[in-house]
Amino acid sequence: MIIEITKDKMTAIKINKDVYEQFAMWFLNHTEEWVKREELENYIGISNVRAYINKLRCDGFTIISNNTGYCFTTNKDEIKKCYDKLRNRALTALTAARKMKKML
Repeated sequence: MIIEITKDKMTAIKINKDVYEQFAMWFLNHTEEWVKREELENYIGISNVRAYINKLRCDGFTIISNNTGYCFTTNKDEIKKCYDKLRNRALTALTAARKMKKML
């Protein structure tokens, strides 16, 4: 069993407030519309899209992702699928970290 307690743990990448607001407005104006990472990079002019997506998710935006790209949705089934995928990825990473820690 892995127990990891955290409150809004964020990456070391600094989030630019203006860029963050551009992302938020884009998703609010394009609900239920899929967009590729490359399109967001070109539209907003930055390359660390994932950091902004994670920050938006932490702030309550239900942005899902798959091979198509990203989408801001209210579809509970799609949100649940994305939640399960993110949770499993996190648990896998925590398991690997725990095993590596034992080697220290």
